[in-house]
Amino acid sequence: MAYSSDQQSVQIDESSGEDNSSELPSRPRINIAKIQELTKANRTVLNSVTSPVSGVQTSARVPISANATNTPKPKPMELRCFLPDGSSQVHTFASGRNVTAGEVKQTLINSLQLNPDVGSTAFSIWLHSESLKLQLKDHHVLVKLRLLWPDFLKKYVANYEEVISDDEPLVSLLRNCFLCRSDEAGLRDSATLRWLFEDAKRNFLSGKYIPKSESTALELVALLASIRFGVYSQEDSQNYRETFNQLYCDGFFKKYSSLKKSNIFEKVAIKWRIITELGEDSTCNSDELQSRFLGICREIDCYGAAMFPGQIERRVGPGIRDSHDKPVSVGLNRDGVFLWDAEGLLLSLGYQCLSWNFREPKSERGLPTLWLQMDADDSPGVSYILQVFSKQGSLMNAYIEAAVEQLKLNQEPKSPLLPSLPKFVVSKVVLLDKLSLSRYSLDRKDKISQFRTEVSLTSQFHSVRQKFRKSRTSRHTGAETIELNYR
Repeated sequence: MAYSSDQQSVQIDESSGEDNSSELPSRPRINIAKIQELTKANRTVLNSVTSPVSGVQTSARVPISANATNTPKPKPMELRCFLPDGSSQVHTFASGRNVTAGEVKQTLINSLQLNPDVGSTAFSIWLHSESLKLQLKDHHVLVKLRLLWPDFLKKYVANYEEVISDDEPLVSLLRNCFLCRSDEAGLRDSATLRWLFEDAKRNFLSGKYIPKSESTALELVALLASIRFGVYSQEDSQNYRETFNQLYCDGFFKKYSSLKKSNIFEKVAIKWRIITELGEDSTCNSDELQSRFLGICREIDCYGAAMFPGQIERRVGPGIRDSHDKPVSVGLNRDGVFLWDAEGLLLSLGYQCLSWNFREPKSERGLPTLWLQMDADDSPGVSYILQVFSKQGSLMNAYIEAAVEQLKLNQEPKSPLLPSLPKFVVSKVVLLDKLSLSRYSLDRKDKISQFRTEVSLTSQFHSVRQKFRKSRTSRHTGAETIELNYR
């Protein structure tokens, strides 16, 4: 009898020299020599593998690592990154789709030859479009956030249905919105200051930075003209006029009533001549002009602010509100909160002058609400409360919390050996005739009926001033409870 398996046969010998006639069936014997021969042949085949390096066969056994996986190595990915002046660079990243914002920032800092420490502090990677702007942390993976972009639009953009199909975010290296003005004023790296100038110039030309006085605005335009055209020349004045409108924004003519398109060049030319004449006497170069431009921009209260869209109740008369909200822009930097509408600045408050709170809507049709409370300077014992509605309210609240926490740390006494940096104070501006404010009397402890409000007096507002008074701990939740703090 023969047993066949895998084209190999094993012969079983049934013959025997003894008498096998018995009641039990005879037990066949296996040819051990034949089995050993076949086993040896199979082992030779198993050990004959192809070398992954040379591609030739080798009889040596290849060890298998316990950590070996079948995960393919990521393919390198090209990424276009935009800079503050609008130009762009394309870089290839070996980590491919796993590239992080920190890797991209470090690559750009090296490419621009910035001081690594200074550049990492002054700039951040932004993922932004016309509808939404997000500053990323170093550990964020860009491709993952890009895939989540439609979800971000749905969460943070009011009319996301209209833009979600064609809203494409860009990757940019822009100023870190958490960098305070005092720290920036202490920077000395010339390459970093140059790109900070480009960032400030971009915001100035877009109308985000508009000085309080007309004279300061004209000086900024004159500085840009000096950097772009050089020394003022009367013979070339006609050539200057052809591209002069690229050095200012249309918001100038709304802000400064005496400024017209017909006379702005003549007014700027006066300051331009003064700057260039001073430059010839003091060997003022482009770096010094850029540094001077930055210094003036830092005096603007909203310098370096992160911008958020919002809306407030529209006031159309004393004690009367219209049913339609007014669109506004909310700016937040390390020093305070700012509010604009299409006509100009409505509100400017430092964090020391306000308390705030944030509430999510109770229904899907509602909007998140940021509450801002401030003291009324014209009426002692009276407080004003403003409601700002925005789908990005949670982002605003998170920024204010981070800024206030940093402000508390900066209030701690420092060593006199450390260099002193300039301090910037936000000017308090509250346009009562253009804001729909809830009015609350601290003396009567009730609501003034002149304005309709839904503010609850038990709402917990947060304030910088609570740093200097004791806070109590709730017996029910164990969490720190902050009560509304009135002065």
